[in-house]
Amino acid sequence: MGNKKNSSTSDSLKKNGDFSRRQFLMSSAGFAGASIGVGVSRKGQASPSEKPLQIALIGLGKRGFQFLSLVLDHPEVQLKALVDPDPQRLGRAKKIAAQKGLLTYRDTGPLSRLAQAEELDAVVIASPPEHHVSQALFCLGAGLHTYLEKPLALNLDDALKLCEFSEIALKEKKILQIGYQRRYSPRYRASVESIHSGTQAISFIKSQWHTPGHPGKRKPWLLDSKRSGGLLLEQVSHQFDLFNWVWETHPQKVIAVGQIEKDTSHPSEQIALNLIYPQGMVQMSLFTGAVSDRRFGGIQEVAMGDRCGIDLGQALKFGPEGKAHSLSEGGGSDTRLAFDAFIESAKKGQKPLANADSALRAAQVAWLAETALHSESSVALWADHFGADSPSEV
Repeated sequence: MGNKKNSSTSDSLKKNGDFSRRQFLMSSAGFAGASIGVGVSRKGQASPSEKPLQIALIGLGKRGFQFLSLVLDHPEVQLKALVDPDPQRLGRAKKIAAQKGLLTYRDTGPLSRLAQAEELDAVVIASPPEHHVSQALFCLGAGLHTYLEKPLALNLDDALKLCEFSEIALKEKKILQIGYQRRYSPRYRASVESIHSGTQAISFIKSQWHTPGHPGKRKPWLLDSKRSGGLLLEQVSHQFDLFNWVWETHPQKVIAVGQIEKDTSHPSEQIALNLIYPQGMVQMSLFTGAVSDRRFGGIQEVAMGDRCGIDLGQALKFGPEGKAHSLSEGGGSDTRLAFDAFIESAKKGQKPLANADSALRAAQVAWLAETALHSESSVALWADHFGADSPSEV
């Protein structure tokens, strides 16, 4: 794939009066002036007729290092830049890259300079959620295919703006993919396709998101809802996206009860949710506490109907007799599959499955659940907060 940029994408985005302000926000977040390690070679190579995509990685936390491994191992990608305001994390990433055969160089220029020099095609953004919108707009404005970790945004206005900009970029064959990797899992895909086939109706989903040991110990920013959006948005929205996908729409109503204890020594959350969809209901529980034993944890989504039940994550379908049969033999890392799909979508300039529109719907469910949780009635209606004319498919 060639590296030439079409400047109309950047020009179109910059016509929006808010774009320059968002570029400034990126600089103020400490990324524009960060050191950049530049690589010029790698072990794997693309076919001779197609140049590897030159890619940058922004954010070198735990998730960022997972993507670093994927980038270095992908035969159709060449790592071009590492960006992070923390010199220790950047140094560690450089060392890992060197171990994989990459040569690294120091460069303090911003990513837009690399893009303008036709040396950058794509970017993976794995920074904390507070930076997602400013960095994604910056990268789309530079004409880069963008993989953005979830959530899409921390508020509705920013989410709608990013959806709008992603559509403008798509007209120039530049894509925005959001990190809801369940949509690329062969197990979840087989389960959802079985439901969509219409042979058996599903009317109830029972789910849980139980985290042993509070993740805030590993991600301090996660405890600050102003930076992360809270656990419902930053983590549990994976399941909200799945439920929307299963029923191809959003819930009409959310009922939520529970409590959030923000004591930094022993933070915990215990929340029970009912999501009421036109076709049925989701009953789910969220638990996060200090106990680290894995028997208190687990993520599960089980769909049920009159004649069958499906363990969505395991792709196991149960009939009336109680016997299970597998819907998919596929396995592997969902994140790797999502990244592979991102590269394919970028090469073709096609809208990805996990796109800004579906990510917006997942975020809206999280915001609706937060509203219900903090209301006296414990109930929040979609129409009251987002209107009644939302797209039917998500």
